[in-house]
Amino acid sequence: MAAKKIAPGAPPPKPKKTPEQLAQWAAYEALCAQREEEAKARKLVADAQAAKAKVAEDKLKAIESLRLNGSMFHQAEQLRQLAQAVFSQLDPGAPAEVLAQAAKWRKEVLELAAGIDPTAEILASFASPKQRDF
Repeated sequence: MAAKKIAPGAPPPKPKKTPEQLAQWAAYEALCAQREEEAKARKLVADAQAAKAKVAEDKLKAIESLRLNGSMFHQAEQLRQLAQAVFSQLDPGAPAEVLAQAAKWRKEVLELAAGIDPTAEILASFASPKQRDF
C-alpha cells in the first residue's frame, strides 16, 4: 500500500487513535481531574487547619500578654505598698538628712513602680486605632 502524499505546506495528518486508546486517554484525563480535585480539597483542609492554628496562636499570645500585664501590675502595686509601708514607719522626728534620703528613696521606688505599671499604656491603647496586644 502506497503512502499518501501530503501537499506542500499542509499539516501532516493526525494519526487515528483506536477506541481503546481513546478510552485510555479519557480515563487518564478523568484521573487527572480527580487528582486535581483531591489536591484542592487537601489544600482547603490545610488552609482551614492553618487558620485555626493561627487563631489559637493569637489567643495564646493575647493570654500571655494579659498575664504579663497582670504580673507587672502586681509588682508595681507591691512596690507602691512597700514604699508606703517604709515611709509610714519613718519617725517624723528623724534628722532632716534621714527624711530627705527616705523621701528620695520613696520617689525612686514610686518611679520604678510607675515604669512597670501597664495601666497607662492599656488606657492609651483604647484611644489608639492600632491593633492591641492586650
